[in-house]
Amino acid sequence: LVCTPFNEVIALDPETGAQLWRFDPKIPTEKVFPANKFNCRGVAVWFEADAAKRSGVCGERVLAATNNEHVIALDLATGKPCADFGANGDVKIDPGMDLNWPGEFQITSAPVVIGNVVVVGSSISDNARVVAPKGTVRAFDVRTGVAKWSWDPVPRDSADRESWSGSIALPTFRNWRFATASNACRPCVWRVRRRFTHGSLCDLHGNGCC
Repeated sequence: LVCTPFNEVIALDPETGAQLWRFDPKIPTEKVFPANKFNCRGVAVWFEADAAKRSGVCGERVLAATNNEHVIALDLATGKPCADFGANGDVKIDPGMDLNWPGEFQITSAPVVIGNVVVVGSSISDNARVVAPKGTVRAFDVRTGVAKWSWDPVPRDSADRESWSGSIALPTFRNWRFATASNACRPCVWRVRRRFTHGSLCDLHGNGCC
């Protein structure tokens, strides 16, 4: 499985290199200026633990995130959208505020699959404004696309540590922290790099299971 800078997902035969299928989400490109350019760093794969269910439609699925803030689920065998995920295989993410331009908020890193949850990060334009979209980490039910939880990695008030509570908390101010997660395929690593500008911006990069 590979993805293009415009979020096309392509399945290739590992022995011959022949194309098995290709899915194009047709993301907008006219008058769109992504903060981190058009790119895709990978996709993730999930499969049903029950072998009987795994052989059905979308029992094995590909999860991808796009430059225009969508999370999509595709049938691994055919590349067709999974109808039971969001709206016909598509979940639109709300960045939480109006964008200054199309592309100020995007998703560039591969999703991470943790059990039956798919987690995606956020990519925000650096140094554009102080009150920028949050670099929120979001989790969705891998079967339905229903939002499970979200986490803001940057405390908005130095006296309020609520957003840093729980097992996902990373309370130190070192540049790099690592959290591991595992699913049925193999361990995944969620890497969070915090680069602060005016105490409000950060970069998130995830390495998912493929």
